[in-house]
Amino acid sequence: MELLWAAEAPMTFREIMDIATSEWGKTWKVQTLNTFLLGLQKMELIGAEKGTSCNYYYALCTKEQHIHNWTKKVSCRVL
Repeated sequence: MELLWAAEAPMTFREIMDIATSEWGKTWKVQTLNTFLLGLQKMELIGAEKGTSCNYYYALCTKEQHIHNWTKKVSCRVL
């Protein structure tokens, strides 16, 4: 999520995978990253647009909005 929050433009699957491999030292398989991105989509944290040859992923809210919404959700459960 941090990557997509910091991105100035939507990112392709390949761009995300390249950063995960080169900068974060992850050895994820394609299916692992795909599952992770699908999970973020189901939680409505990221969106995806189909391009002509690939999907473009982007954050649907800012980090601050996510923290605010999450805190609100958790506090409602406690009360």
